Amino acid sequence: MRLLGSLLNDWPMEESWLWLMLSRISQVSIVLVILGIIFFVGFFIGRASLKIQLQSYESRADTLRSKLFETLGHAVRMRILQCLGEERLNFSELKRRVGIESSGHIQFHLEKLNGLIKVTPEGKYALTDEGKEALRLLGQT
Repeated sequence: MRLLGSLLNDWPMEESWLWLMLSRISQVSIVLVILGIIFFVGFFIGRASLKIQLQSYESRADTLRSKLFETLGHAVRMRILQCLGEERLNFSELKRRVGIESSGHIQFHLEKLNGLIKVTPEGKYALTDEGKEALRLLGQT
């Protein structure tokens, strides 16, 4: 042991290829450790960001569902969708088919159905694709 210790102490380490290799390996190891830390920190930040985005998406989806149920939660609006599911109707035909005398009353409900109904170039009310899907989901076709 003493002989090995004296050989190592007497050996000029700066000129040794072993010393150069060990110093390069330690430098590379430090760089790899730093890169690993950066990767894992980035990974966990990315996961947290994705989770926030998913929660935001779910919140918007809940808001849209709530708005849809609120929109469809009235018998007059359901009747309007049913009538427009059968055929395109102008304002007076729709008013008569739904059974409402007040133009203001039916206009209020038509505004609530915004996005589910549209007015064609001929001036008739019709279901949008979303309106058709809502009617289909409700089993009213």
